[in-house]
Amino acid sequence: MTAPRLCSALSKPDWDKDRCYLATNQEKYRTAYLLDQMGFGRQFDGIFSSAYVGYMKHDTAFFEHVLRELKNVKAQEMLFWDDQPGNVATAREIGLHAELYSDFADFEKKMSSYLNES
Repeated sequence: MTAPRLCSALSKPDWDKDRCYLATNQEKYRTAYLLDQMGFGRQFDGIFSSAYVGYMKHDTAFFEHVLRELKNVKAQEMLFWDDQPGNVATAREIGLHAELYSDFADFEKKMSSYLNES
């Protein structure tokens, strides 16, 4: 399963994350499962779920909501990953850095390039 590998990678000390949030199009019961049963509540700083945001990730309103909630964070300071090209395109449309997740090796390669820029 990829999720534990991603969570482990996101907590690497050499990646020095500021904050890391989960964005999902899940309904409220699946969101609760992700947080409680899969342990994402301990791995991420928070969650933006369509069930509570009121919009899905293919809608710019989803990301506008995220930006309002994360005060003092500009769109260009965020990096968004998704496995759906449409969601990546929407995130880019409002100014987020966004990457398409295809596999873990590609994720690590792209993350390394972002980290080497800073």
